[in-house]
Amino acid sequence: MARSKIFGFQSRDDVERVARTVRKSEAGQVIDTSRRRAGGGTGDVYRILFGKADAAITKANSGTISIYSGTTSTLSDTGDNVTAYTRFADVASGKWVAVLECPWGYELIAAEC
Repeated sequence: MARSKIFGFQSRDDVERVARTVRKSEAGQVIDTSRRRAGGGTGDVYRILFGKADAAITKANSGTISIYSGTTSTLSDTGDNVTAYTRFADVASGKWVAVLECPWGYELIAAEC
């Protein structure tokens, strides 16, 4: 069986890096969200932000996300907001999300069920 192409990532390494970040978040570990260069110092910068949807967002639309920061046990709203696009699913109001900062804007890449 042929493997399907993974869209939205440049390589399998990118997928694994995002998966490690999500696992760390779920395990309650602190995640460094400072800017880094993908690929060990080369390539474009893609920062992951964590926040909550300010209102319900339907698939294929954009909505406002309140950005949170701090340690896992002391996350708080920074007062910063971004408008992010969701390609994959509807997101309910108040749910946690992971947002990828891209050259063209912000994309929701994960959401609390």
